[in-house]
Amino acid sequence: MSLCVILERQVNRMLLESSALERPVCLELIRRLNEMHLEMGVGQMAETAWVRDGVLDIAGDLYWRMVARKTGALFAFAAETGVFGGVAGGASGAVSALWGAVGRVVSSGG
Repeated sequence: MSLCVILERQVNRMLLESSALERPVCLELIRRLNEMHLEMGVGQMAETAWVRDGVLDIAGDLYWRMVARKTGALFAFAAETGVFGGVAGGASGAVSALWGAVGRVVSSGG
């Protein structure tokens, strides 16, 4: 099983077990998180193929599509789901703490 799948399962479990989120909200966040991971994976595959093939001169349009799929997908997810709400005052302390815990799990590799 890949590290990505292990992390995905661990994050999904953390969200489902949290008392900070109502079940329908939790399920929607998991759906969006999975969509974001898929989009980021597509962008990473493009970059990996360029490296593998020794492509050094990436046309602007191709490069920006890759960026949109990786960084863009991550930021869109964060903005659309209110992950930044804790900083902006929109999310409860419990929700902000939950996302902080999720981020630490992902960044540590599980």
